Amino acid sequence: MLQPTLNKHFATSSNATFSSQGNPVPIEFKNRPDNQKSHRRIRNKGEFDHRTVIKQINLQKKQTACKTYYKELKQYDILLAQEPYTNKKGLPFVPSTHTGFITHKELTPRTAVILPKELGKKSFILGSFTCRDMTSVKCNINKKESIILSSIYMAYNNNPEIDPIIVKKLMDLTKYAELHKIPLYIATDSNDHHQLWNSKNTNTRGSRVAELITLTSLHVENKGNKPTFQNTRGFSSIIDLTLTNIHTKGCVDDWKVGNHSLSDHKLISFNINIGGNKVSYYRNYKAVNWDAYHEEIKNLLKENPYVKKDATSDCQIIDKNIEFITKIMNLALDKVCPISKVTHKSKIPWSEEASTQKKELLKTKKVAIKKQI
Repeated sequence: MLQPTLNKHFATSSNATFSSQGNPVPIEFKNRPDNQKSHRRIRNKGEFDHRTVIKQINLQKKQTACKTYYKELKQYDILLAQEPYTNKKGLPFVPSTHTGFITHKELTPRTAVILPKELGKKSFILGSFTCRDMTSVKCNINKKESIILSSIYMAYNNNPEIDPIIVKKLMDLTKYAELHKIPLYIATDSNDHHQLWNSKNTNTRGSRVAELITLTSLHVENKGNKPTFQNTRGFSSIIDLTLTNIHTKGCVDDWKVGNHSLSDHKLISFNINIGGNKVSYYRNYKAVNWDAYHEEIKNLLKENPYVKKDATSDCQIIDKNIEFITKIMNLALDKVCPISKVTHKSKIPWSEEASTQKKELLKTKKVAIKKQI
């Protein structure tokens, strides 16, 4: 008996269409609100509370690209860059509204994190998880909340293996984030192909990266099959990835690839809500009519028969079979159990004066109780 998958990342819209071969055309969430307005709360001094756009791009060391994209950064935008233009002074062209973080080593840094100045004052580089090709920054949003941002460049150099330094630091970083339960956002130019992020093919290096992603329990946030890289010779591919850990709690919203670029790589952007109310999505499985669910699956299979039904030793065919069945199940699930949104409101922190009064009140209450006894 077919059972629904509980992984929200594979859910699709109920109005998806199918190709002539019976394969569902990739559909993004239609019921997930885009450009949702920020839920603002009262903010204490020193806190960062904004709906923030995170951008990522490989700038290919081009001065024009750096000047343009840095200038286009809005007040609360964050940029995770690979191969930025650098000089002896560090990271030039960063606007006065932002602060740039790079490593200062003998070798030229190939990654950078650019933060709003307000957030940059509360942030610092995690040296244990930083090198020439990896910049990791911990951002303290307020007294109780932090996030980690990491920009990673996986140089190819005709080598199918990933740099062992990157592998170790990435594994250590994910362990650190998991140990302290900190949301982790990673932007990387992986320089490889794999069907996990909707590449047309899978190469050896792509399999290595996919294994590393699975091993570190990261999730690929890429949506759709729009190329993130396209050179002047017409070659295009999906090699730029956005990765998150479980503690981001589905906060990534409106992930998209830009249309034009001053680099061979396209600008990727997505929204997160920092320090404010968190929005998550869920299904109420207790209210599902499972008979209607199974009937919907039967109808979808009749309308969209799949040609390649026989399982073979070909991994790609098996993967396509699994993908097709999963999408059919989720399409049926969207009909009988649509995705709902819930907003988790942030608690307004106590001021120092209110905290002191609260402590005194509790002491007085304890004394009163003892006297009554």
